[in-house]
Amino acid sequence: MGDLRNRWVAAASSAAGDPAHSATGSSCPECGEPAQGTRFCTNCGVALVPVEQLVPAPTGVASPVPDLVPPEAADRFGRYVAAEPGQLWLVSAHGGAGSSALGQALGLPAVTRAWPFAPGEPVHVILVCRSNVAGFEAARLAAREWASGSLPGVQLHGLAVVADAPGRLPKPLKQLEEHISGAVPRTWRIGWEERLRVAPPTPELAQGPWKSLALQVQLLRRQINNE
Repeated sequence: MGDLRNRWVAAASSAAGDPAHSATGSSCPECGEPAQGTRFCTNCGVALVPVEQLVPAPTGVASPVPDLVPPEAADRFGRYVAAEPGQLWLVSAHGGAGSSALGQALGLPAVTRAWPFAPGEPVHVILVCRSNVAGFEAARLAAREWASGSLPGVQLHGLAVVADAPGRLPKPLKQLEEHISGAVPRTWRIGWEERLRVAPPTPELAQGPWKSLALQVQLLRRQINNE
């Protein structure tokens, strides 16, 4: 089967510190302030390099697969009419996956077992699951439904795997994660946050332990909006 591990986070982190991806010595085309070697203007936030340099290419299945059969009807998601076409959504593959917490911290709308849908408009999705057997199986079925081509207008950008316990994944679960990583465009791994057992999520998580994911969500938004 080969190495299906997704290096999205590592690639993005490397690119963030790569001088080849910076704009040292130039000025922001929007506000005229010095770029100061960053990929984004520190004054107005506009991107200083082409967005294709900011978002690494997918390392898993990036588009529907011809002739792939979707899951049985009982295993398919429902439909949710999206209020804002073009928005980036978090979609839980199962109850308790963690999309609500991620959504509150990252400022993204979240739904459970339902594909956002906007007639005639594209809708962008990050799938979310827990790092346990049930979570990976639910994510596998959701990825198969999307890859079957039965969801026109839905663009899946990847899967966020939320830790179900502190510590490393046992080997059998790690193998499941590697397998599902090859079936979605990208994979993000979200570590265990003990504080969420006793307190609601806050935007500060996006500036701390979830900062890497928050940055990549920002980049995807820029790509989606052609900024």
